[in-house]
Amino acid sequence: MGFSAPGIESVTNLEYRGIKLKGKALAGNSGHSSKRRIYLYALGSLLFAICFIFVAALSLPTEAVLGLITPSLEANGIGLYAEKARLVFPPGIRVKNATISINNGHPVPIEEATASWELTGLLNWLPSHLNIIQGKTVADIRLSPAFWNPSHGTMTLTEASSDELSFPFLSSSETKFSIRRIQAQWRGAGDSFDASGSAELDYLLLPVNLSAAPIHEARIDNASLFMVVRGDTLHIPRMQGSYEGARVEGTGEIAQFLSPGNASVTFLLRIRNPFEGRVGMLFDMLAKNSKNATLKISGAPGALKAEFLPL
Repeated sequence: MGFSAPGIESVTNLEYRGIKLKGKALAGNSGHSSKRRIYLYALGSLLFAICFIFVAALSLPTEAVLGLITPSLEANGIGLYAEKARLVFPPGIRVKNATISINNGHPVPIEEATASWELTGLLNWLPSHLNIIQGKTVADIRLSPAFWNPSHGTMTLTEASSDELSFPFLSSSETKFSIRRIQAQWRGAGDSFDASGSAELDYLLLPVNLSAAPIHEARIDNASLFMVVRGDTLHIPRMQGSYEGARVEGTGEIAQFLSPGNASVTFLLRIRNPFEGRVGMLFDMLAKNSKNATLKISGAPGALKAEFLPL
């Protein structure tokens, strides 16, 4: 038994009271179905192509990855060599067992470094992220979008010591140090460069410029300092610590700190009531009724010397 409505074609594969009805498919539905299939095929092909390109990019060999970045780095005076390099996600590059040099300077070894661009960093306008690992030392740097010429940024350095860092100006230095943490932020570039920060040191060990004296080194423990940059000079308006149990406080500066080879360091630290220990014995503080002694630190970053001056 069959039926049809005037002017309307029958629907295919219907059943009415146990009797199967046959008819023609609606022309409009068939056209929409074909378009949907085409859209699904196109979307699937696009997703497959994106996944394929993503996987292929992440598996690029070291030579190909370095070939993408070394020309732009060399154009800015930065030399990079790495045993391993690969693309990572979030979009970025990770290198291992690398060395980096600036303006054909001495190459500095880096165990691992990751440079990435993170969308979450846009909240504080610092999407460029650089993380460097060398032994226990970790440097975390965040920069404004134009990382090749950043207008501002922040840096955190933890667990850095003279044994871990291999800077050329420290290679022959008798100065030893252990940095617990450094935090700094800067804004601007060139003449308008402005920066500030703070640092915490476990200790700072310096050779003493007194050949005939019983003291051959000076060690400042649990030091903390605040620093600001004005021009090409790093000023330390406040530094505190301890020397042989006596309180130490003072100020200092590092001139031309952006050029370590030409930089000069000067600190004047006052040692409060050093009646006990080697300083008190050296100057016979009790006999001279002196309350304080001054520790002067001066020289190039790689050749610092300490000198005790009684007040």
